[in-house]
Amino acid sequence: MELLDTYLSEHNITRYQLAQVSNIRESTWNDVNKKTFAQYTGKQLLAIANMVGKTVGEVADDLLSIELSKDKLNGLRSLLNQHNYRNVKKEIIIKSLLMELDKNDVKVNPFTFNRLEEEKEINLDKVLDNIISSLSTSLDNVKNGNPPFSE
Repeated sequence: MELLDTYLSEHNITRYQLAQVSNIRESTWNDVNKKTFAQYTGKQLLAIANMVGKTVGEVADDLLSIELSKDKLNGLRSLLNQHNYRNVKKEIIIKSLLMELDKNDVKVNPFTFNRLEEEKEINLDKVLDNIISSLSTSLDNVKNGNPPFSE
């Protein structure tokens, strides 16, 4: 199920119903359903928000959360799912950093967490902070003309 359909189904709404209320053709909503959140227009977000009775910001947060939950985040998602943990704000930052590094032709190997398997309690906030710090440093290095990762 695609992003729009997933969201609408959570609210027991169909694309047809959304088209009727929004005065945006159903064929347009069919196309929107194939897009990522970043490709949604303000008009489309406003129409969805009006349909579900939420603010545009709330709809944006909801859609981003759904989209991120399906993203593997370079191997991080498996750890987060294993501990039933979500931090959408930090996940968005990580996703953005990974995308920016990719735009700069930097391929980041999938994250592995072998050393965490032996720990009884894992501070996932700290894990995410460390990943953000490492990715940010790598991006800064690339932007300054240096290798992304120090030897």
